[in-house]
Amino acid sequence: MRKITLPALLILLLYACATEPRTLNDISSDLPVERYFRLAQEAADRGRFNLAILYYQKIYELFPTDVRRITAAEYGEALIHFRLGRFDEAEALFRAIIARFNNPVFGPRFGPNDRWILVLSQARLADIEARR
Repeated sequence: MRKITLPALLILLLYACATEPRTLNDISSDLPVERYFRLAQEAADRGRFNLAILYYQKIYELFPTDVRRITAAEYGEALIHFRLGRFDEAEALFRAIIARFNNPVFGPRFGPNDRWILVLSQARLADIEARR
């Protein structure tokens, strides 16, 4: 088994941190939408919540008319705010999601596989309201 020396490990860690995007412009605009969702989830799993939100914002920027993708990204962002105790931000996003599902123009654009977003948004909103 090969050993990694402490200086080599520090260089690797510094390189990894230095390459992490800090603004929307730092994120490539030519990835498939699924990759942005995966990057956001991976960032959230590592506790890099601001980075995860940045990836969701990139989805908003690149796909502004894709209601289904925007809504899924909003749910991801809302869930991060909820987990961090930012209940006002989470509530606003959950309410926007629910309103979109109930909107006669946008609602029909959602398929049966999208209902989980509505159901979980309603559940999280109820959790927030129960805290008050």
